[in-house]
Formats: sequence, structure tokens, C-alpha cells
Amino acid sequence: MPWVLKNRPELIKADYYLEGGSGGDFTRMQAGHVWFKLVVNGTQTHPPCHAPCVNAVEKLLKVLPAVVKVDDWLTWKSEPTFVNRKPSADVTKIVAGYDVNIVPDRAEADIDMRLIPTMTQKQIEAELMALLARLKKEDPALDVDVQWTWKSIIPYESWFTVTDDDPLVKTIREIAPAYTGKVPGWSKSLGGGAGRPDLWELGSKVVYFGVGGAGANAHGIDEWVGVDGLARAARFRAELAARFLQ
Repeated sequence: MPWVLKNRPELIKADYYLEGGSGGDFTRMQAGHVWFKLVVNGTQTHPPCHAPCVNAVEKLLKVLPAVVKVDDWLTWKSEPTFVNRKPSADVTKIVAGYDVNIVPDRAEADIDMRLIPTMTQKQIEAELMALLARLKKEDPALDVDVQWTWKSIIPYESWFTVTDDDPLVKTIREIAPAYTGKVPGWSKSLGGGAGRPDLWELGSKVVYFGVGGAGANAHGIDEWVGVDGLARAARFRAELAARFLQ
């Protein structure tokens, strides 16, 4: 998808893009998220590591507690539907070291940050770099780079471009009750995902709706979804396509 969007966007440019779900209501907005990698540089050498030697792992372990305490460095404006939510930063992967008797010259950590819909990539980048600058002022030997690996942030105003008057929304409301037992309304989503920002940038309206069945253990052990729900979602999408495109 990223390659096609960049090199052949005409192949998938459309009025609407239907994103999945299972709640039986339209999602008004999602929080969004960004992923980035922190890379700390040090000195590869034989232990013990005395100055000017720099142990990259030890420096990384000083940076990570500061990054995850978002209240200390990140600012945000509350959004009414997310009034009880605040941003978060989780360390999800660490890579470092070569052998037990080698001081590492590189240590990496992947960070998954979940946001508030009113936040922007530019703001997050600026405030993270300000935090790292403060840490370096406290420890001049700290050498850390930031690699932004993914962003999923929809401009706040874009969420309100999908309305009750959109033909796709009207068609979904006509056929969904047979699958869900109700006429779909609007609901917020506390999920960090926000679909594909690049599809919004093509000019498509992204509609979040689905009739899939229940599941559990997202990204955990034995994550599952019911087969009946998958079949119901397939039937719904087939009927929606036939009705909407006729």
C-alpha cells in the first residue's frame, strides 16, 4: 500500500475508503499514534568502561524513563470525546550488545506513542527533541538519534468531513440493521490507530464501520476473532458494494 500510494496513487484514488471495525457504529475519530526509534551511540571496547568510554546501554537506560513520563515533557489540548485519555509512550523493543565481554557502541529502543486527536507530528517532534536536548545538557556524553518509523495522525478537522449526509453513510445505515440489529450511530474510539493518513491526503473520506464478531486478546497470546463474525463481515461488505455501486 505505501508503495502504491507513493508511485501509483491513481490506482486507488476513490471517494471513500471503508475501514473495518466490529462495534456496529461509525467511529467519529481515533486517537492516532506514532512510532519512533531511539538510537544511542557509545564506544565498543573491552570492559571495564571508564570515561571517556561510553556504554550505549547505560545511556539508553537513562533516556527511556524520561521518554515514557510524557507528563513531564509533552503538552496537549484535551478533546471532548477523549476527556479521560492522555498520551502515552511505551517501550516495545530493545536491541543492544554483541557479547558479554564487549561494551556496546549502539543501543536501540522502539517507542509506540498513543496520542490525542488534537496533536500533530510537528509538535511531538519538537517537544521530543527539546527533551533530548535537556538530557544532553545534563549528560554531555549522551549521543542519541531519533528515527521516525511510522505516523498515523489524521488532522483533527478531517474527522468532521464525514457526515450523516454522505451517500456511503446513508447506504450503510440502510443495510446494517439486518446484520447488527440497530441503525448505526456515531461513537468515539479510544484506539490509537487512525487508519492511513496517506489515504486521507489523496482526498478520500475514510469511513470507519464494521459488523465483525467479537474477539479478544489483541496482540496478546491467543488473539482471536470468531469465524462467524468474519463471514458476517464478508457478507455485509459484498451487499454494501452491490447496493452502493449499482
